[in-house]
Order: sequence, then C-alpha cells, then structure tokens
Amino acid sequence: MSIPVWRRFGSSGTVVVTGVASQLSANTLPSQAVPATPSIDFPSVPISVTFEEGVTTAFFNITLLDNNRASSLKVFQFTLTSVVSRATSEVAPQSPRLSSVNTTARITIIDDEGGAGQFQLNPTTATVAEGSTLTFSVLRSGGASGSISVLLQTVDSGLATSGTDFQALNQLLTFEDGTSQLLQSVDIIDDSDPEGPEDFLVTLSIPTGEMLVDTNAVCQQMVNYVNYFTLFPLLPQNSLRVIIEASDNPAGVFSFITASLRLSEDGPASGELEVRRTDRLAGVVVITWEAIYTDGEEHAVPLSEILVSTTGTISFPDNSATSDSNIELQLIPNGVSLLHFKKMIFYCLVDCT
Repeated sequence: MSIPVWRRFGSSGTVVVTGVASQLSANTLPSQAVPATPSIDFPSVPISVTFEEGVTTAFFNITLLDNNRASSLKVFQFTLTSVVSRATSEVAPQSPRLSSVNTTARITIIDDEGGAGQFQLNPTTATVAEGSTLTFSVLRSGGASGSISVLLQTVDSGLATSGTDFQALNQLLTFEDGTSQLLQSVDIIDDSDPEGPEDFLVTLSIPTGEMLVDTNAVCQQMVNYVNYFTLFPLLPQNSLRVIIEASDNPAGVFSFITASLRLSEDGPASGELEVRRTDRLAGVVVITWEAIYTDGEEHAVPLSEILVSTTGTISFPDNSATSDSNIELQLIPNGVSLLHFKKMIFYCLVDCT
C-alpha cells in the first residue's frame, strides 16, 4: 500500500522525510477492531521518501504482511518523524519542517483469510414497474468474522427523483458475526404521471474515517490533507442501477431537443425550437406550447409586443418521433425597442391531445 505525503508552502531544495509504523492501544479502537501487530501484520522499521527540487507529492510504500491467519479488522498508525535537508543531512528545525498537525495516519487492515469480508450488491441492474417493490441482496464474501456496518443509500443520479418516483434509502446495515447476506428493498412510487424510463442508483459504502485496505491494496484517496484515508472494502459491484419502466404515456413522452436559443434585434431575430417524441409513438398527437417570462410575473412590456407568436400548436403524425413543424420564434420587426431589455423567456409544452 502507498501513503501520500504532501509538501506545502514551498518546494525548494531536496529533502528527505522519514516515518514509521507503530502499534495502537486497544482502548483507542472501535469494538470490531484489534491492534495490528508489528512484524506480523506490518513492518515497524523507519522508511523514508525523497522530495526532489520542485516536487510536492511523494508516497511511503508499506508492504503489509500476509500472515495467513484469519482475524478481525486490524489497526495500526503511521507517523511522520523527521524531515532533513539532503544538502546538509542535518535536521532542519525551521525550514523544511514537519507540519504541527496531520502527521499521523491511522490504517485499518481488512483481513483476507476469512476475516471481515468484502461487500457487494446483487443484482447490479434491475428494471421495475411503478407501484412495485424491488428486493435485492447485500452480500458479504471472503469472510464473515466480526460485526461490521455498511451504509446503504439511494442517489438521484438519473431522471428519477426520490420522494416522487421512489422512496429514498439512507440506512446503516449491520452484518453480525457470521452473517453473509442481508435482503433489502426499495419502494417504487406510482405517480400516475406520463413518463418515459427513469433511473436512479442504490449505493453501498463504508461509514468510516479510516483507511481500510486489504493485504494487496493501494491507498486511492486522501481527503483534505487530513490524517485519515478512505478505501472501501467493497467489490466492484457496489452500486445497483434501478430502471423504472415507462408508464401512463401510451402516446409517448415529449421534450425539447434544443435547450436554449438567443434572439436579438441585431440578429438573429428568429429561430426554431424542435420537439421530440420518445418512448412510444402511437397515435396522432397535438402539442400546445406557450411562451412566458421565467418569473411568471406581469411585466411592463408584454411578450405579445415582443414576439410574433406567444402560443401555438404542433402535430405529431401516428408512429412519428418528429412533428410536422417546429415552434417558430420571431421578434416583431420594428416593434418595442429592446434597448436595455434582456429577459429570459420560457417556452413550455402545456397541453397534449
């Protein structure tokens, strides 16, 4: 494994930083962890890294010892002990110097011989209907020693929204000693709104502020230069993508292709918005559109004095994803002067027949 160390507030000269791993007292550890043992779980000899001129990041490489024995989570600490200038080989008390904070990292070893195990979700993708309940498994493999907790959460990562399309999860699951599987579920809401397919994620993480490594792991993340790291003991299958099937929309789902359009007296003074039809294409559909101010309030200059058209319709033929015409936007020629006038206008699809 590798522990990163940062050089800040300067990068002149070549310096050598030394650190050493050491054992922790059992009364400073969580109940499911035990102190790692020097020379059995980790080497306890001092090791050094060199920062060459201009270099600001280096890594201490520690080879964790594989003792072939099953055990609980094991914890030790790694402490920066000194920094010296290569030019003089003398301890430099002023510059360079060790920081007064964040010079110790606490590291938790996840046993790989039938120890605490690793965690994953099964399945990793699921398709469900509105009004249903999805049941899935949280699995623990490679060992089931001790009690350990994992955090299960839903994430609004796609088009689906928690509270509207599904019931949110934010739950701490505890695997007791010997437990290798827990069943969980998420409820899908039937909102009766015409919608296309939507999706969201269920994720699994470890609620801890310590580095969690297996015997071949490399530290992957350091948060805010503080004295702890996070590397989850999770298999790659640590998220579940849930796809909610299209519902209540036999005629399809309609949306703008163009996200925005800019009009100006200086040009262009006109443009078009294209609407697309997705999911289903059955039947002839007429869409009514309307232009409104973004704040929905009345204004001194009504849109009817700025735009040629502020409402209208477009039609979609049967089995067609495109309409027979687009929404046309055009400023009224020689109309109200737009000097010092800049407003955002929404074009809304307000009705479907």
